[in-house]
Amino acid sequence: EIQEFVRSSPGFRNADGRFDPDVFIDQVEYEYGSRRNFVEILRRDLLRVKLGQVLYGQARVSEGEARSAARQELEKVQLAFVTLDTAELPPGVELSDDDVKRFVESHQEAIRALYAERVDDYQVPAKVRARHILFRVDRDAEEATVEEVRGRAEAALARIREGASFEDIALELSEDPGSVDQGGDLGFFARGERTPVLEESAFSQQPMEVSEVVRSDVGFHIVRTEEHREGGELGFEEASLELGRERATRERAREIAEGLSEEVAAAVREGASLEDAARGKGLTLTRTAMLKRRPDHFIPGLGASAEVMATAFSLDLESPSSARIFRVDSKLVLIQLLARTDPDEESLAEATATQREGLLAQKRDRLIQDWVAYTRAALVDQNRLVVNTALVNSRR
Repeated sequence: EIQEFVRSSPGFRNADGRFDPDVFIDQVEYEYGSRRNFVEILRRDLLRVKLGQVLYGQARVSEGEARSAARQELEKVQLAFVTLDTAELPPGVELSDDDVKRFVESHQEAIRALYAERVDDYQVPAKVRARHILFRVDRDAEEATVEEVRGRAEAALARIREGASFEDIALELSEDPGSVDQGGDLGFFARGERTPVLEESAFSQQPMEVSEVVRSDVGFHIVRTEEHREGGELGFEEASLELGRERATRERAREIAEGLSEEVAAAVREGASLEDAARGKGLTLTRTAMLKRRPDHFIPGLGASAEVMATAFSLDLESPSSARIFRVDSKLVLIQLLARTDPDEESLAEATATQREGLLAQKRDRLIQDWVAYTRAALVDQNRLVVNTALVNSRR
């Protein structure tokens, strides 16, 4: 076989088209160093080709398999679905404070456990309340402009030092649209929430102390500290109502969703369409456009669900509503088939040929991968192959 390959190779023929030993020797010794090296490399290449032929030859795709895949590719359905959220209460349903308090009292252990899990969320940072007066100037403004704005800020500070109301000066001169109408009041804020220069002045001053003129990226500020509020931990008693409302809301939402979904499913089992059953419970149906199967099983307006997708394509128009309750994320879902289209014979035949080629390529790739995995595992078991995972990881 090696001799036949060499003799039939166009690269080893002379001008007359015949095999030329001298041409063969010159080429293989130049490219491979010796005829022995060439023969060994060619032997491995031919063996690799034979192995591929053996593995590829095991792959088979039947007409029925290709036709089924083609039909699945071309089929389309339109759905109606109703969703019931197990995490959020329906519109118009609310829990009163008394409901929440009763829930906390009857679920003390669970609420305390939830508080322990989230205790870091209830660390309250130190805050300060301050007012400021802003005189805007760009960071890269010309020096003359900067000095003119600084002069206006210094003049305003002098008026405040002489007894003018800080609030009145802010209303008159501040160029901060967010606080000017409140006399410069910025409310309470923690570190990291405001401009660093402004924060430093506010936190370092005593209540009612007024800063010198300080500059930030947006301009010049005059800052007056109003009040300090110490940080600390929000205790369980203060946090319990918030946690209790969250937990009670979720439990009540789940109870409502499960109850309604069971009632709708029961009506469907008794012969009602999902549309009629949902309307009888005041529920809203969502209708999709025509859908094809997707590898990610995503349904617009609903989310990804392999089970919903599979059921949708198994329904027919004689029995279009499913009584099965699906869970998609936090929602309970029921579906109804509205329409479906099946491919015509010509389209199906064309798609079948395409699917056959695609399925055959997939099976061949899978056979190669399985053989490699099997052989690798066998070599490892025989201590003929050692994988240095540390070295592999160090090069990632």
